[in-house]
Amino acid sequence: MSIVMNEINNLKSEFETDSQVIEKFQNSSDSLLISQILSTLNLDDLLNFFAEALRLDYSYQGFYIALEDEKKQNLIIQKLRLIDKQRELEPILLKSRLPIEQKNFISQIYKENQTIFVDAEDIENYSEDTKKTFSLWKLKYGVYIPFSLQKNSETEIIGYVFLMSSKNEFLKEELQRIKDLIYLFYHQIKNSLSYQRFQEQEQEIKIASEKTKKVLELAEKITNLSSSHQIYSLILDEIFLLYHFQIGLIFIENQENLDYASGSCIQKDSIQELFSKLDLFFKNSNGYRIHFMDGATPTAFIRGVHFYFPSIPQIVNLPMAQKDKDGIALLDNPQTLLIIPILKNKKPVGCIQLWGIEETVRLSENDLNILITLSSFIGTSISNAYTYSLVDEQKRKLEEKNNIIQKKNHQFKDELHLASQIQRNLVPSVAPEVHGIQVAMYYKPMENIGGDFYDFIHFKESSLFGIFISDVSGHGVPAALITGMIKALIETSDFIKFFPAKLLYYINEKITGQTGGNFLTVFYALYNSETKILKYARGAHPYPLLVRNGEISFLESKGKMLGIIPDTEFEEKEIQLLSGDKLIFFTDGLTETENSEGIEFDEILPQILKDHPDKNPEKLLETIYHSLLSFKEDYSFEDDICLIVMGID
Repeated sequence: MSIVMNEINNLKSEFETDSQVIEKFQNSSDSLLISQILSTLNLDDLLNFFAEALRLDYSYQGFYIALEDEKKQNLIIQKLRLIDKQRELEPILLKSRLPIEQKNFISQIYKENQTIFVDAEDIENYSEDTKKTFSLWKLKYGVYIPFSLQKNSETEIIGYVFLMSSKNEFLKEELQRIKDLIYLFYHQIKNSLSYQRFQEQEQEIKIASEKTKKVLELAEKITNLSSSHQIYSLILDEIFLLYHFQIGLIFIENQENLDYASGSCIQKDSIQELFSKLDLFFKNSNGYRIHFMDGATPTAFIRGVHFYFPSIPQIVNLPMAQKDKDGIALLDNPQTLLIIPILKNKKPVGCIQLWGIEETVRLSENDLNILITLSSFIGTSISNAYTYSLVDEQKRKLEEKNNIIQKKNHQFKDELHLASQIQRNLVPSVAPEVHGIQVAMYYKPMENIGGDFYDFIHFKESSLFGIFISDVSGHGVPAALITGMIKALIETSDFIKFFPAKLLYYINEKITGQTGGNFLTVFYALYNSETKILKYARGAHPYPLLVRNGEISFLESKGKMLGIIPDTEFEEKEIQLLSGDKLIFFTDGLTETENSEGIEFDEILPQILKDHPDKNPEKLLETIYHSLLSFKEDYSFEDDICLIVMGID
């Protein structure tokens, strides 16, 4: 009870000197209501309490409560009670969106914080939407009340309440109690919206992580298959299970054509009947010609990009190739289509068509990235399957070389081990060609997969170039999953990556609480080749080294590890680089390597750099690497090693 009284006192102080409002908080029913409000962060429960309070006090016949979405672009109807004859419309209208446009009626309420009365006799003075609402629901009176909080000279608003009546006219004097109720509920409902959005984001990350894990498992299974048709079948079945597509087709490049290689569907009679028609159609037509005019699939192949059509009914009447029209017609009003190129060594070798027949298949950006990554495994796996066939043939013909072939086969499978392949797809394999600089890099995980990660970030502005390097605590699959998350966050960071400190802040906010206790160190630098200015920020990562005229200095900045504490700020600094400067970026696996005498490589690295001031980045990297091997005296390391050398022309 003391908590309730404290909250009452807090609310009293917010009302300042309004004695009439204060008096309303003295009765037991208000105390009970406040207790209910404080007892939950569940939005539905809070709206039920609010609706019950409205029903107890007023003689209106209906209402709805609309609250803003996360991006404040729409108001969503979260709770409604229609007049008796209209009750069947409630399930349809619940969760519907009301756009907040610049000049519409809703915007006037929402943006200008206005309480607006509407009388059916004056309905011609209002918007068409309001006219339709009054006509459809047979209303005589209505009032729009902002769900807002006035504090000092500022106003916060998160939506509005609409009360409706087919009989009684509202008295303006009655509105104060409703506004008092809004005041009581405002903070808790606002907090519940934030909490709900946090839970939704957390669930999205969890689902994405689970899907990534299953894709990792799928890729591992694929590398162990020796039949192309087994690979096709397994991939399509797993995609159906993970993403709820219902029909899948695979086309493989053959000279000037994309031959129809395989297809599958879910086990449902109606879907199987439609698939049989599409399967026969492409068998008879033998797939596609590799030409823009033959459809979206060869276009995706030629351009090396995916096409995602979440709602086919919206585009079905647009101009398209005849083969695409025929395919859509055979499937009898399909809902969704996704076309993804199958890649091998970043070059298309085929395409996958995925169809959603009965329902729309909604894919997030992360879903698309996972499927695109998976497509690269398919190309490699098909090549593997072909290689296995050759091996089998050679084994039959050349039994005396059986042991050699088996050894090479195992080595080949080891090189294509699931997690290693995924992680190598995440990091650049070729040094970037950027005007005004030279870059060389080396990466060696301690195991097949590791926690070190680096990326080169390119911009539309050709003068800008980013270097990102990080080190996740631990090794193995958990660390690899986190590096996958980091890659996805960088690619979806949009304009944030123009600001090193903001990018680190953004990543930290997204991963904190999602890494299973792991953390990571990060260094991100943004270089402008026109000004030769390097901006950078750091999160507990080893200081990069600057080599200038034979002298060594550190790129220092303040910043904590990522993934531990939310709302952490990072220091952003900049430095003017000069021609001939070299920057050495690395993870601690390099500098903390010990030799047989317990000396760390960090103690000799500066001297190595001083002894070779004129070598270009590639030669300098080779020198550092060979010095490391000589220092360690063997090829076994206790941590991942990542090294990047950047030289200024």
